[in-house]
Amino acid sequence: MDSPWRGRPRDPRIDEAVLSATLAELAEHGYEGLSLARVAERAGTSRQAVYRRHPGKPELVAAAVAAVAATEAEPPTPTGEWWSDLAAALDHEAEAFLRADAAAAVGPLLWRGDDDPLGIVARRHVLAPRRRRCRALLRRGIDEGELRADLDVEVTVDLLLGALLARWQAGGRLPSTWPDRVVDALGPALVP
Repeated sequence: MDSPWRGRPRDPRIDEAVLSATLAELAEHGYEGLSLARVAERAGTSRQAVYRRHPGKPELVAAAVAAVAATEAEPPTPTGEWWSDLAAALDHEAEAFLRADAAAAVGPLLWRGDDDPLGIVARRHVLAPRRRRCRALLRRGIDEGELRADLDVEVTVDLLLGALLARWQAGGRLPSTWPDRVVDALGPALVP
């Protein structure tokens, strides 16, 4: 028979504080330097509270990465003007990826090896949705006749998102003109 006493329910504010503290610690110290004691201190809780939520550092970091993806704003609604929609989508992806701790915390995880569980989690939660959205937008451009019918969609996705990742890796914030400049630079190669 189940006991009616199952302990106190977890406080969602502590859940959020732990994930936020994890992102801040990742941004400052990287995965290897991440300390669960510092995460707990920064979150205003105990290490035991952290361990009750996440059995270890990999699970904690995976949860923080998933939380980053879950809190991103919805992509812009298509306007019907394909080229404007592309620039708006690039601007959205740049804003979402480069916000506060997200890029500094999650970015280095994207470069981890193909067999690294944290790299897999980061790519699945952060990079894969961006690739799907970009792929769908490019296919829409082909269907609407705005782009070449023989366009290599996968390579174009690599070029568009690669520009964002390369700029972040170079250590710079993106100027507000970045999406339009990318569209202007790649546009001639994309049109029929």
